[in-house]
Amino acid sequence: PLGVEFVGISFDESPADIAAFRELQPLPWRIVLDRKTAEETFGVTLIPCLMLVDRTGKMVATDVLPSDLNGALDRLLPQPAKD
Repeated sequence: PLGVEFVGISFDESPADIAAFRELQPLPWRIVLDRKTAEETFGVTLIPCLMLVDRTGKMVATDVLPSDLNGALDRLLPQPAKD
């Protein structure tokens, strides 16, 4: 509904590692195994790293603190029309 999708990128080497992690820490979003793309496309070298990518694939915010996430999303997403 909001046009937001959360995706985790793991630097683990195997899908079994991800499965074991998800057993301990169930998360409501996808986790993909894609270190190379994270490093080459987005410059991610350390994790955890929270970034926002717009619908066109452009990175619009990096190193977002969890406490700043709501504000960052408010700036990125279109505001509802006021009556």
